[in-house]
Amino acid sequence: MAARMQDAKTHLARTVEEAHLALNEAFPQSIESANRAILTKLVDGHALQQQLHTELSRFAPQMDRIEVYSLAGARRHAVPCGAGPVMVRTAVGYVLCGADDHALIASLIESGELESGTRQLIERLLSPGDVFIDVGANVGMHSLAAARTMGGDGRVIAFEPYTPTAQLLERTTWMNGFAEMIEIHNVAVSNEQTERTLYLGMTSGHHSLYPLDPSFSASESSIQVQVTTLDHAMAQLPAANLIKIDV
Repeated sequence: MAARMQDAKTHLARTVEEAHLALNEAFPQSIESANRAILTKLVDGHALQQQLHTELSRFAPQMDRIEVYSLAGARRHAVPCGAGPVMVRTAVGYVLCGADDHALIASLIESGELESGTRQLIERLLSPGDVFIDVGANVGMHSLAAARTMGGDGRVIAFEPYTPTAQLLERTTWMNGFAEMIEIHNVAVSNEQTERTLYLGMTSGHHSLYPLDPSFSASESSIQVQVTTLDHAMAQLPAANLIKIDV
């Protein structure tokens, strides 16, 4: 019995030793193999990450523009003001438009302004204390841009011959806090002082002292307006630093 127990212990000890040797041989190999697999995945993952970064970088400018437009669009809205004008928030402030001037309202809601290049040039050239002349002011986008650029310190003389638009412009300047800075003349500008026919376009910015193509004319085709010259209008004013003529 004792001999059999001894044999069993010897066999168990040998089995444990063999298993221990086998583990010592296999375990480092398993770790090395696992390390290689992990490193391979890390390298592959890094390469994929670099590829994704490169692909995303190509679309970054477009994504930035989409974000800017989305944020700007979220800030723009139009508010009907009773049976009269529509108030639109634009890049230069709140602007009142005729309720039936659908093209103008759509443009302002879509982009927040009408001529961004002209606005940026005005902002670059003007400084506080300057005098800005806006011939063909329309709803006042450039007059407001000039007033804001000068920080309320300066003068803006705006000419708008169409009375309903000039009246909206007066309310717009007051609403934006520039009523004392922006001076509005409800006349057209030409090379003589007289009365002329103003042909009305489908949108306020297309009114003209010259006949329009019938496809661009409003149902009320024309009205009579007063016309003056810049020399006469500016006789009592200081020299202008910048004149914008859009007629």
